[in-house]
Amino acid sequence: MAKEPGLEMRGQESGEILHIPWEEVIHKHVMTSDNIDMGDVDKVGNEFIVVREGVVKVHMYYVPKVYITNYDGSSLYLNVPSGLTSAKFERDSEPTQQEIDMMIKEADNKTSKV
Repeated sequence: MAKEPGLEMRGQESGEILHIPWEEVIHKHVMTSDNIDMGDVDKVGNEFIVVREGVVKVHMYYVPKVYITNYDGSSLYLNVPSGLTSAKFERDSEPTQQEIDMMIKEADNKTSKV
């Protein structure tokens, strides 16, 4: 997984430019839209972050970056409720490029309807 330098993203809800220093988000909390802590950032890829939840029973979530709406220096915030994170993002291995493209397209379709 390639390390990516800081990147500007436009927040889907606010429309503001998000300046996220990807090299600094490792081990930061990831919060869902209903303010539930879903784990900590384990890795950062080009198009997604990997969130690790748990110690004994570990859950890994591969979340496309387009779902990130804010970063406050200690937490990344997603526009997905906690009830959908397992179904959408939990997996045992890195998603294929086709799966990533499909998740990004789904996120884009949701924001274009708002």
